[in-house]
Amino acid sequence: MRDVWLGVANAWECDDLGHLNVKFYALKALEAFAAVIDDLGIANPERPAPLATARVREMHTRFLAEARPGAALTIAGGVLDHDATSLTVLLEMRHDATGAPAATFRITADHLHVKTGRVFAWPRKFADAVAAMKVELPDHAAPRGLAMGPLSPAPSMAEADRLALATISAGVFRADESDGAGVIRPSSFIGRSSDSSYRMIFPAGVARPPGLSMAALENRLAVRRAAAPGDRFVLRSGYVEINARTARFVSWALDPVSGDPWATFEGFGAFFDLDARRAAEPPADVREQLRAWLRPELAI
Repeated sequence: MRDVWLGVANAWECDDLGHLNVKFYALKALEAFAAVIDDLGIANPERPAPLATARVREMHTRFLAEARPGAALTIAGGVLDHDATSLTVLLEMRHDATGAPAATFRITADHLHVKTGRVFAWPRKFADAVAAMKVELPDHAAPRGLAMGPLSPAPSMAEADRLALATISAGVFRADESDGAGVIRPSSFIGRSSDSSYRMIFPAGVARPPGLSMAALENRLAVRRAAAPGDRFVLRSGYVEINARTARFVSWALDPVSGDPWATFEGFGAFFDLDARRAAEPPADVREQLRAWLRPELAI
C-alpha cells in the first residue's frame, strides 16, 4: 500500500477517554479515501460540484491501538476489490513512532452521477490505475466482533417505535458536515452517534457507575440515503448483545419528517474503566438494567 495521508491526533479531536474520537478516525480515513480516488483518476467526493464521483456506501473500521493527543499518524491505502460500478478501498492508519497499526478501514463506494445518483461504469482509464493499486486484506483488518452479513431491509421510524428503541440524539445536519457536492459525509453519522454515546451506553433508567464508559473496538456504517445540510435526523438505538465486558449495539439515523433512514450503524465495544484505563465489567445491577434495552432482532 502507498502512503496517502499524514497527520496527527490533535488534542481537540480526543474525547473523555483520552484518545482520538471515532468521528476523527473516520474524517481522517475519508481524506485518505479521497486521495486514493484521485490517484485512480476519478473526481473525489471533496471536489466542488463534480459531475461524477465515488460515493461511500459502507464503511467498516477496526480500532487496534489508541491514538493519544499529539500522536503522529500515517494512512496507507490500496484497492481490495472492484466490479464494473463499485470498489472497496483498504486503508491502514499506523503510528509513526512504532509502525504499529492504529486502525483499519474498509470503504465500499459506488461510481455515480452526482446530480441524478445514477450508478454507472468506471471509465476505461480506471482499469490500469486500479491494477496498480491492488492489495490483499491482512488478518488484522478482518471483521472480529461484527458478523458483516447482508444489510437488513431499510428500517423506519415506525419500526423504531415498535421496538421501543432509545432516542439518543436529534438535530439538523450542518453545512460543514457536507462534502464538495453538498452531501453529508459518512463521518457525520459516526460522529453524531459518538456524541450521543452516553445515552446509547446508559439509556434512560440505567444508572451510570462513576468512571465507567465504553471504548470502541469495531464499527460498521451503511449509508442508506444521501442527506443534505438542513435535513433533520433522530438517532434511535438499542443493544443487540451484552457480555461480561463487551457489548454490541445498533443505531438508526432516521428522518423525523418522512420516517425513512439516512444511515444504519453497528458498533462493538468494551466497557472501559476510565481510571484504570482497561476493560471492566459493569456492576451486576447495572448490567441487569442494561438488559432491559436488549433488542436481539435489531440489525444494521
